[in-house]
Order: sequence, then structure tokens, then C-alpha cells
Amino acid sequence: MVSATDMYIGQTARVVDVNITVEGHAIEIDCEIGEDESSVEIRIDGISPIINSFPFEFNEGRLIIDNDEGGYMVVSAPLAGLIVFWNKKYHLEIMFDTTMIMEGKLSIGGMCGNGNGNADFQDELITRGSIPVENGSPESIEDFAASWEVTGTCVSM
Repeated sequence: MVSATDMYIGQTARVVDVNITVEGHAIEIDCEIGEDESSVEIRIDGISPIINSFPFEFNEGRLIIDNDEGGYMVVSAPLAGLIVFWNKKYHLEIMFDTTMIMEGKLSIGGMCGNGNGNADFQDELITRGSIPVENGSPESIEDFAASWEVTGTCVSM
């Protein structure tokens, strides 16, 4: 599971933390807002490990955390088919191993859809309550998006 928290700074929403649950571990990465925007706090299962250098590998190399030269925090779980990129500001990208999805070894859901390769995409828009969106009307798309909102954390525009 991947989730993120936004914070509004002026008129712009900014991702301030990313939470990833994979391979039986909860990884939290928080970015400090201020002058040193490269400063992050990393917790694994609620504990802040001592990280002397990147990439940082744990769980016998099944999980890798990197702070790459391009300014992105990267969390990868190769055996789980997941890579998460975050620039510590606005851009959060989640990549999945599509072969694992197509072979049924990995399932995804949520606002990203299920990635099963169906050409008509009708089964991609499923609400948090597992109700398929019947049509692509603006109202049904709004209902779909609202079903994924975490109460009390989003500002309606």
C-alpha cells in the first residue's frame, strides 16, 4: 500500500510524507518544509534507522531505500514488483511490474485502477466500497474520486 499526505502552501498542494507498506514492513518518509528541502526523516516499522549512506538495503535486500542524485527518494521492493519515486516536493510516481500483474502475482487497486490490461478500462474505476462506476459522466467520476478521499485530510476546491 502506498499513501501520501498533502499540505497546502499558498495555492499549491505539496506532498509532505509518503507511507509504503510492502514486504511486511511500514516505511514512512517525511520531508521537512523549509530551507533545507533535501532533509528527510525515514522510519521503518516506527523506528528511525541509522543510515550512513545510500542506497540503504534491509530485509536481506528485499527492500531498498535510495536518495538519488536527481533529488528523488526511491523505495524499491524488487520481489514485490514495486518502485516508488518521490522528489520530496510535488511529484510522486508509483511503478509496478506489469508482468507480475498480468500473471496474477501482484494485484493493485485504488485510484490507480487495477492494471489488468483490459482494453475497455471499464473495470478500472472502482470506488473504495468496491462499486464499479457505471458511466464516465462528470458526476460519476466525482463520486469515484470522493470515495477515495480520506476524511479530514483533503481541502475541497
